[in-house]
Amino acid sequence: MKLPVSKRVWSGAIKDLANVCKKYSSGFTGGITILSAISGRLYQSNVLISDGYVFAASHESIDGRISLKREDALKAIADSLAKGIGHVTIYEYDKSVFD
Repeated sequence: MKLPVSKRVWSGAIKDLANVCKKYSSGFTGGITILSAISGRLYQSNVLISDGYVFAASHESIDGRISLKREDALKAIADSLAKGIGHVTIYEYDKSVFD
């Protein structure tokens, strides 16, 4: 899933994400891109958020062998975050992105 281009509001290590998310938890509209490494394979995950609720999610290996969407993607993303290895970028969108 490719996210719309918008204003980057934060970029950093996965281990710092929990503290940053508290700041954006209520009513946030935007996207999160996560680049991670799990068991020697590289992944890109994307989460699209509208008004604080997950609107869409994807989790894909860079080599194209694994491609997950929706709830399966969210489970894989949670696993990536738990391992704490990778990089996260958060983008904020105007609500018109969903019109």
